[in-house]
Amino acid sequence: MATFKVISVLLGVALGFVAAAYGGAYLVASSRSAESVEPVPLAASDGLAVASRSDVPDADTQIGFWSRRAAGNASAYLDLTYLGQAFARKARETSDVGYYLRAEEALRQALRGNPTYVPATAALSSVLFSLHDFDGALDLARPIVDDPRGVQALATLGDAHMALGRYAKAQAAYNRLLAWGATPGAYSRLALLADVRGNTDQALVLMDRAARLAQDSGDYGESLAWYSYQIGELSFRAGRIDLAESHYRSALELFDDYPLALGGLARSRAARGDYRAAIDLYRRATQIVPQPDLLAALGDVYAKIGNERAARAQYETVEVIGKLARINRQVYNRQLAVYYADHDLRPGEARRLALAELRVRRDVYGYDAAAWASYKDGRLDEARRLSQRALAFGTRDPRLPYHAGMIAKAQGRNADARRLLSDALRLNPHFDVRQAPMARAALDELA
Repeated sequence: MATFKVISVLLGVALGFVAAAYGGAYLVASSRSAESVEPVPLAASDGLAVASRSDVPDADTQIGFWSRRAAGNASAYLDLTYLGQAFARKARETSDVGYYLRAEEALRQALRGNPTYVPATAALSSVLFSLHDFDGALDLARPIVDDPRGVQALATLGDAHMALGRYAKAQAAYNRLLAWGATPGAYSRLALLADVRGNTDQALVLMDRAARLAQDSGDYGESLAWYSYQIGELSFRAGRIDLAESHYRSALELFDDYPLALGGLARSRAARGDYRAAIDLYRRATQIVPQPDLLAALGDVYAKIGNERAARAQYETVEVIGKLARINRQVYNRQLAVYYADHDLRPGEARRLALAELRVRRDVYGYDAAAWASYKDGRLDEARRLSQRALAFGTRDPRLPYHAGMIAKAQGRNADARRLLSDALRLNPHFDVRQAPMARAALDELA
C-alpha cells in the first residue's frame, strides 16, 4: 500500500509537469494564431455527428429504460448510476434544474448500494456543481481525482474552483486534465479560463479546438451544440455579432430548440435592432425553461418596442421563478440580484442577495454583481471597491467596465467614467438592449 501511494504521488507530479509543458506549449501556439482566428460553425450535416445522433437513444428513452431496470432494486447501483447520468443529460439539454435534483437522488441511491463506485461519485460531484453546491462537489471530487475512473471529478474540481474565483487552482486542475488527454473538455475549460483573464482571442482558438475534437470524437446533440453556443458567447461579448449569430444558429442546427442558443440568438437579433425576431426567440426559450435572465431579457425587448404591459408580465414572472423553490434561490440568486439592480427595483434586497452570493462565490462576476447592486443601493465607496476586484483580471466583458463607469460617474470621477464607459461600448456597442443605451447616454453627459 505504501509503495502504491508513493507511485501515485510520483505519477501526480509527473502529470503536473506534462500538463504544464503540453498546456503551456499549446497556449503559446494559440496566442500566436489568435489574431486570425475565425471559428467556422460546425455543420449538422457532417456524417459523424448525424450518425452518432441516430445511433444513441435520446435522454428520455434512457431515463425510461434505466428507471425500469432500477425499479424496486435499491442495490442496482450500476443502473442507478446510468439513470442519474441520463437525468443530468436531460438537465443540460433543457436547462431544467429539476432534472439535476432527480439525478442527485438516483446517484445518491447508487452510492448507498456501492459507496466506493467511483463513476457514481464523479457524476454526483458534477451534479452538485450544477446545483451550485460547490463545497459538496469539491468534497466528493478531491478523493478520486487520481483515479482513472474519476477524470470527470478532476474536471469538476477545476470547475468548482473556477466558480469560486480560485483561478490558479482551476488552472492547475485543467492542466492536469489536459495531461490525461487532449480532450474537448480540457480545451473548453482552458478557453473559459482564458476568457476570464481577458484573452478573448486565445479563448476562441481553444474553444474552436474543443469543438473540432468533440465533432471528431463523435459527440452529438446538446453535447456538441454546447461548444458552438460557447463560441457564440465569446464572440458576442467581443462585439463580433455576425460570428456570434452564426455559431448560435449552428448550435440550433445541432440540437433543436436548445434554450441557451435560442437566448443567445435572441440577444444577437436584439443587438441588430430586429426586436420582433428577438421576441419570438426569447419566447421559444422561456417556454422551454423560464429562467430569470431569459424572462428579464424578453421583458426588456418588449419595453424597447413600447409594449409595457407585456414587459411587466415578464418582469413579474422573474421574481416568481427566482423564488419558487429553495433550489431556485440557490441557483438563481445572482441572476435575481442583477435583475433588481438593472431595473432599479428593491436595491437593498439586490445588495443583500449579491453580497450573500459573494460570500460563497468570489469570482469576477460575483464581485461585479455585488458592485452593481451596491451602486444601486447608494453605497458608492463599497461599489467602487467591489468593482475594482471585478476588473482585476482584465475580463473583456462590456458589462464590467459599464458598471465601473457608472459608479465612477456617480462619484464624480469623470475621467475614469469616460474611459470605462468608452471601453464598454468599444467592446460591444450593443451589449444589452436596456443597458447599452444608458451607457451611451451617460457618456454623452460627460462629453
